[in-house]
Amino acid sequence: MNAKDERKYDKNTPIPHDVLLAAYRRMKTIRVFEDRLHEDYKTGSVPGFAHLYAGQEATAVGICSHLTDEDQIASTHRGHGHCIAKGFGMPP
Repeated sequence: MNAKDERKYDKNTPIPHDVLLAAYRRMKTIRVFEDRLHEDYKTGSVPGFAHLYAGQEATAVGICSHLTDEDQIASTHRGHGHCIAKGFGMPP
């Protein structure tokens, strides 16, 4: 799911099921990662601080779904969701 898809949407065009499903899967992947990070942080397996992205998945997925593989992103202290939304660690 990215800008190479070349599909154009407006408020009168329903988003195809496959595009919605890909977005949901990416949001779910971010949430599963964040839940695991939270658990590992609580047990002390992850040192330092953990600034979680849980609850903000749709923002990153919505923005990154319009980017191409050549586009770059920058993030701050909640970058896990951004990286996953951009496709890092996702199957092709």
